[in-house]
This record gives sequence, structure tokens and C-alpha cells, in this order.
Amino acid sequence: KTPQGYIGKSYPIARLSMLTVDLAISPQGDLYVCCHSGPPDWGTGPQGEGKIFKITYADRKAPQPIAAWPSSPTEVRVIFDRPLDEKLAGAFERTGTNASSPGIEFGEYVTAGDGLETLKPPYEVVTQQEATPRGHLAIRSARLDDQRATLVLTTDPHPLSVPYVLRIPDSSSLGANGVQVEYDFHGIERLLFSQEVRGRLAVRSRLVGLPDAIANDPWLPWAPTNRASAGTDSRAARKPDGDWEHGRELFTSPKLNCVKCHRVRGEGGLAGPDLSNLIHRDPASVLRDIREPGATLHPDYVTYQAETRDGELHVGFLRDSSPDTVRLFDVDGRETALQRTNVANVHPTGVSLMPTGLLEGLSETDVRDLLTFLLHEPPTRARAEVEALIKKSGAVDDAAALPFRLVLVASKQDHGPGQHDYPAWQDKWMRLLSGIGSNTVAEKAWEWPSPAQWKAADVVVFYCWNHDWSAARFAELDAFQQRGGGLALIHSAVIADQEPERLAERIGLSAQPGRSGYRHMPFDLTWTQPGHPLLQGMPDRIAFLDEPYWPLIGDPARVHLLAVAEVDGGSQPLMWTFERGRGRVFASVLGHYFWTLDDPLWRLVCLRGIAWAGRRELSALQEAAMREAFLK
Repeated sequence: KTPQGYIGKSYPIARLSMLTVDLAISPQGDLYVCCHSGPPDWGTGPQGEGKIFKITYADRKAPQPIAAWPSSPTEVRVIFDRPLDEKLAGAFERTGTNASSPGIEFGEYVTAGDGLETLKPPYEVVTQQEATPRGHLAIRSARLDDQRATLVLTTDPHPLSVPYVLRIPDSSSLGANGVQVEYDFHGIERLLFSQEVRGRLAVRSRLVGLPDAIANDPWLPWAPTNRASAGTDSRAARKPDGDWEHGRELFTSPKLNCVKCHRVRGEGGLAGPDLSNLIHRDPASVLRDIREPGATLHPDYVTYQAETRDGELHVGFLRDSSPDTVRLFDVDGRETALQRTNVANVHPTGVSLMPTGLLEGLSETDVRDLLTFLLHEPPTRARAEVEALIKKSGAVDDAAALPFRLVLVASKQDHGPGQHDYPAWQDKWMRLLSGIGSNTVAEKAWEWPSPAQWKAADVVVFYCWNHDWSAARFAELDAFQQRGGGLALIHSAVIADQEPERLAERIGLSAQPGRSGYRHMPFDLTWTQPGHPLLQGMPDRIAFLDEPYWPLIGDPARVHLLAVAEVDGGSQPLMWTFERGRGRVFASVLGHYFWTLDDPLWRLVCLRGIAWAGRRELSALQEAAMREAFLK
């Protein structure tokens, strides 16, 4: 106990996959841990099976770390209870970033052994902590001191006041797995004394008080003042649902030019941190980091200042330095190499190279859209999940199947990359549908089917923006539906530039520019009738990132509504079936982005809808759902 309160430090020694109940140390020094069956948080209740684990030293003669601390901004010391292998210092010449190689990792939620965990609580805050950036501190040299009982490491300057984990490599004295030691800048400086008492090593410690100026802030005097970017919140904060596409435009715009330094989902510069992990962050902390770049710092992008002996100052990120050279890189990727013999001082500045005032001049809607882009990514599905759904649908008896003739209608792409790419969809779906049984035949049409195609087709699938819903075209559509032909319409195919009511009369619902709004946004698709055959086995809600249209034109009571999404406080129809006389229609407003067209869950419903419109078994086309799909 000190005048500042209790000063203590806990050291993790094991990570368990069961609920820990109690522990005890035996007279022989073994650790007995009593555990309850089930996950680490809840267990399985009073009737669950319990287990007792015995943890013992594999080698009682192996040196054990007693204490680890930063003895200066550029030095770390680890005291052991007995001498170390003299070859240990040389092992630090091959430092790395993986869990088995020697090195120093640091970050807000870094702990010793955390890379060995295989079971973690399924909480949002844990996911956020897992995604929090980590940094790697370079080790410049290593030596043994105090009769080989102390490991002394020379490092680059410690940049942040966060936990650090030192991975000490395996050696003949430490064992095959080595040791991980955690340290930080908290607490009082310790002086350790030892003496031999009746054949036992007695270790006594004395606390050295800090100056009065920092008596109420018990940190080591040389501790850095900056904290790492964390941004975790156990509360489920609502993420913004602005326009994702407009947010992407702002990110790459000349005004913000974020893409110059930052990479998101594989696109952008490398001078600054990769922002792909922001999908796990809460909006408030991300907005803070943009407005106040120096409030928290990314562990791997700390700005350093090097001062030469003749007074020159150089600022940048410390990269690829060596015992002889200090290398700094600026935001443009330009390198400054300095000989260490000519460097008087290197230290973290505590200031971010990211400019301030980036959001000045942006509207609240602009900021919302930018955050929407940063905090959301296209969803991916698990292969096992989709395979299970397809298996439930059963196999198709190809021998008994009727001929199934499909016409895929496309036109010129009318949006940016990956959006409204009708030709790419047509080519890909020709590949996907070819070879599905011996009776399925697909062919292409450009802008509108030919008279011969209208006559022969069982289902015509439209994925294009038809700007000419003329009387002649409506007449061909009417004749096709009267003979029992099926239609499937994807996304912009439900738009009519003029007289959308005439199109809605034939397909159930339609959209019109000006009367119907749109937004490229994240949303949950909710099935209105989960028991419907087209939706067999589907989860109740599925997350998408696409472009809904609303409000749609037509009478919703005339259609069989399959799916809706909440948009601006209202439930908007996004998927439906419709019957007009003998003709059947399946429609999906989803389909703006190509990743939706490659989504196997969306594909499965769409392919079932096409089969339904053609009066075939719903599983007739389902094997195409997995082909070339967007899966993880």
C-alpha cells in the first residue's frame, strides 16, 4: 500500500475454456483449478459436469520471470529467478510479428497469451477489442546482465501508455514454447533485493515514491502521454444508415482525399492505418478520431521526431530501422534515412500526421454518409450455412424434369464499377446456369427479347433499366403472360420512367425516378412469411448492403409480399411474387451491387423465384447458388 492507494499487478498464467470456480495451491507447489462445464461465462447450471485440473511445472529448474518493466523509454528489463541460457540474447536477432517469434506487441487490449485463445465470449465488446489496432515495437539489441539473471533489451522509444507483451523465444533454459511477459507504465518504480536464507532465495522489494508533482498519477516518470485508439463500447450503438456510396465518394474526393493515406477493404494508400477494421468500432469513437486526430493514436502509426547532432529535425513514421540507421517515412511515403551516430535523440511526438478540420464544411448528412461507408462492409456468408440450406431443399430428379428455357435480358451498364453491371451479370449467369441438368437452356437478349424468344421462353429474367416501356412492348409482355410465361425482375428492372402504374399493373409494384427515393445503405431484410416455400430454411433476418427504392407504386394488397426492410421509420417492400392470369412474376428490388448478385442467400431465393415463375420444382436451379459465389 502506498500514499496513492494500493499498487498491484496481475499476471495471467493460464487461459481456460471452462467456467473457473476456485483454485488452490498444494504444499508441493502445484496449482489445482476447479472448473464447471460449459462456456467460460455461464457454465451449464447445477447439473453440469465439473472438472479439476492440475497445473504443474514441466521443468522446475527452468528460469521463471519475476518482474518486467521499462527501465527507460528505450530499455526493457526482465528479472528471472535463476541464470538464463547465454544464447538467449542472440535469439532476438530474428524478431517477428507472429505469436511464436520473439518481439514486443502493444495495444489497448494486448495481454500475454491472448493469441493462444481459441474460445472467447460472443459479446460485441469482445469483437471490438479483437479489432482494436496493435503495434510492434522494434528490438534493437539484447544482452544478459546480473550474472545472466536479467534480460536487457534496447528498443525503439515506447510510443504509447498501453500494455506491452514481450515474447521471449524458446531456449534450452526456458522450454520449447518460450515465455510471454506483460508490462506497462503503471505503478511505482521497484528496487529488488535478494539474499540467501537457509538455502532459499528470499526476494524483498522496496517501493520508491514518485515526486509530489505526479503523486496522484502513479506512472513511471518517462511514461508516454498518448493513449492508443480503442473505441470499444459494450452497448450496442446504432450505426448510421446513410448513403454508403456517397460516403465512398467523399472518402475518395479531392476535398477529403482520405484514400491517399488510408486503405479500406483493399483499396487506397498505405501511408496511414488500414481502416477496414472500423466495421467493429462504434460511431462515436470513429467520429472522435476524425475530428481530433491526436486524441488517440494507432499503435503502428505513431509519429516520431529525430533530431540530428547539428540540429536538424525530421518527423515521420519509424520503419525498417536497424542498429546503424533510423528510417522515417512521411505521409507521402518519402523516406529519410539517418545514421544513428548522427542522431542525438529520437522520441514520439504525441501528434498525429493526420490533418485537423477535415469535416469542416461538410453537412450532417455528409458526415453520416462518410461514417456509413467506414462502419459497414458488404456482408459475406459462410459456406456451411448455405450448403445446409441447399441440402434441405432436396435434389432434383433431372430425368423427370421438363425442359426449362430461360432468357436473360441485359443492357449497357449505367452506373460505376460493381453497380448495375448488366453485361457482367448476363455473362456470369450464363455460366452459372449452363450444365444444370440436361433440360435447362439459357440464352441472352440485349435490351428486349426477340419475338422468337418471347414465343419459346418459359421465364424471361430482366436485369436492366428499360427506358422504353412502349405500348408495343407492353403488348408482347401481355401476350407472354396470357400464355403462362414467367417473369423475374431484378432491381432497376422494376423502374418505369413514365407511367409506372402501367408497369405495376403487370408486375405488381414498380418505381419511378422522382416519385421513388433510393439510398445505397445497410439494412436487414425481414421475411414477412418465413414459412413460404421460396424462403424454406432462410434465417428470419439477413443483413444486406444494397439500394432499396421507396415508396413503390402500385397496390401492395395485389402482391404476395416476401420481404421488407425498415427505411426511414417505415417498412418498405423489397421482394414479392405476383400472379396475373396464368402468368407469374418474381421481383427483387435488391441487386444494385454485384456483391448482392454474388450473395448465395439472395441467389437461392432468386433462383427459387425463377423456378416458381416457370412452374418448375423450386430446387430446379439451386445448385447455381454456390457457383462463383461471394463466400467466406
